[in-house]
Amino acid sequence: MVIHQNRLREIDFLRGIAIVLVLFRHTFLFRYTITMGWIGVDLFFVLSGFLVSGLLFKEYIKYGYLRPGRFLIRRGFKIYPVYYLFYLVYIIPIIF
Repeated sequence: MVIHQNRLREIDFLRGIAIVLVLFRHTFLFRYTITMGWIGVDLFFVLSGFLVSGLLFKEYIKYGYLRPGRFLIRRGFKIYPVYYLFYLVYIIPIIF
């Protein structure tokens, strides 16, 4: 497995913890696993803010200024193609 040098394993570990917490929220194992699901969602929001702010800081350090429109367009080109692909995969069986 190839891991990029600038990738933090700790962030991946926290992301995994958040996934497990959210999955536990939707599966009854113990009473307290149902009530802890919100922690996973909050952890995802915190990690997202940390990672996006890191991208913004890198762009500011590299260019000396920020272009919010350019940044949002680049993020959109990374996120939306996969989103629409999975949406099609989901919707096609429903139509047929």
